[in-house]
Amino acid sequence: MTATRVEPAVTGLPPSLDPWRFWRSLMQGDLASAVAGGVAPNTLVQPILPGWTLNINSHNSSAPQTEAAIVSQHSYGRQIGRIADALHALIAGLFPDGAPAGPLQQFQALWQAIEAVKRQSAADQLTAIADNLALLRRDDPPAYERARRALEAALRQSA
Repeated sequence: MTATRVEPAVTGLPPSLDPWRFWRSLMQGDLASAVAGGVAPNTLVQPILPGWTLNINSHNSSAPQTEAAIVSQHSYGRQIGRIADALHALIAGLFPDGAPAGPLQQFQALWQAIEAVKRQSAADQLTAIADNLALLRRDDPPAYERARRALEAALRQSA
C-alpha cells in the first residue's frame, strides 16, 4: 500500500506560519519535516505593554503575592509619579533658581514635560465632557439637567 501525500490547502501564509503544516507532517509520519525550521515563526513582532499586563512571579520578585497586592491598589505609574513629584519638590527646594546642569536638570525637564501631558489630557477630557453634555442636552434633556446640576455642585465645592 502506497501512502498518498495530501497537499495543504492554500492558506496564503508562508510555510513557517502555516498553522497546519506541523500537524499534516506529523500525521503523515514525517516528524523531521514537522519540526524542520522549528514550530515557531522565525520572526515574532509583538507590542511592548499594549495593555500593561505585567507578569509578577518568583523569578522577577522576591515576594510576588505582596507585589501583586500593592500593584492592585497602586499602579507602577502611580508609584513612579509620586516618587517623581517628591524628587521634583526636593530639587526645587534645594535649587530655587533652577537645578544645575546634568541629571537633575534633565529630570526637571522630564517632570515638566509629563506635567504638560497631564494638563493637555485634562483639557481633552473637559472637551469630551462638553461634547457629551451637548449630546445629552439634545437627546435626553432630563439627563442633561441632572448632569448640569451635579457639575455645578462640584464646581461650587471646589471653589
